[in-house]
Amino acid sequence: MVLRRLAFSSVILASCLTVGCGRGDARNSRDDCTAVIMAGKVKESLDLLKAASEKNPKDGAILMWLGLSQSQNNQPEDAIQSFEKAAQLLPAYSEPLEFEGAVEMQKGRWSRADAVLSRALARSQKNPRILTALAVAKLGLNNPATSKLYLDQALKINPSYAPALYNLGWLNEKWLKRKDEAHRNFDQYLGVADDPVRTDAVRRILGESKQRDRDRRSATDETSKGISCYRRGDISQALDCFKRAIGHDDSYDVAYYNLGLAHQSLKDYDSAISAFTQALRIKPDKKDARYALALSFWKKSDLINATTALKTLIQCDPDYAKAHLLLGQIYSLDPGKVELTQKHYGRYLELQPDGAEAADARKWVNSHKGPTALWR
Repeated sequence: MVLRRLAFSSVILASCLTVGCGRGDARNSRDDCTAVIMAGKVKESLDLLKAASEKNPKDGAILMWLGLSQSQNNQPEDAIQSFEKAAQLLPAYSEPLEFEGAVEMQKGRWSRADAVLSRALARSQKNPRILTALAVAKLGLNNPATSKLYLDQALKINPSYAPALYNLGWLNEKWLKRKDEAHRNFDQYLGVADDPVRTDAVRRILGESKQRDRDRRSATDETSKGISCYRRGDISQALDCFKRAIGHDDSYDVAYYNLGLAHQSLKDYDSAISAFTQALRIKPDKKDARYALALSFWKKSDLINATTALKTLIQCDPDYAKAHLLLGQIYSLDPGKVELTQKHYGRYLELQPDGAEAADARKWVNSHKGPTALWR
């Protein structure tokens, strides 16, 4: 999970200093506890808060601080109980439920976190902090669309709310694959952020992403040059262009595909098969690459692998005419596979009755049928 979890952030802690303020011994106990917690004395704060809560069992603020200390001391279930009690005693405040939701997220219990944070939102409906925490919980439930809705709401309330900008940037970058939007979110985040660790991470991601964009543009340019060389018959220059494209961006399937076509035109079928296989590794549903792979296997008389590739392609696209034609040609070599040959030649003729190979396919089909079942 890369989204920022709003656990016990300083924003929530600061708001808690004013929760349930009163006078007398209870107020003095809270002040003592606050001083110890803010000083980072985790174990000492737990002992102090346990004693204070026993002395003031109806003080919601002390119970909330106790829950915080219990969580810091790796007692999450006790912390949840304390936050629940605090929420009951402080019905006007969302903070106890926010803390509880943070603990549930730390435990990976996303449904429970979602339910608790929804209760918190009911108490503070225009709170960008809660909306952002809910967005994280929704993503934990594999619901990026709803996560984005909550983040959009948070930023509508406060366009400069750093955690929402940070999380929206990650959501667009990693889940929704909206790179341009992610970059805008991250740029806005850097303008308002005060978190050095996350700021450095964002700068690194932006730098890497922008470099990838530059690499892809270079790969696209080289591939376009290669295609032009290929079309005018300069295969050697085309190969160099496609290889340079891959050097810029080895995840660009189009460069591998065209590299395979160039090798195929030179009858270098082993190199073509390698290139087409790489293109399919990157983009398994690239139908033209799978057909070209099958054709290369066919050209080097590897009928088993050619048949496998064609069956996979037809399963993906039953109307890919050339796949039926080539599969028919392969089956026609085996006298025992007349029916399969008829099936695939027949399908090819249905899809492309005037295709380049239609006359030969029709001739074969008719020569293997009775006089009353000729393919017209």
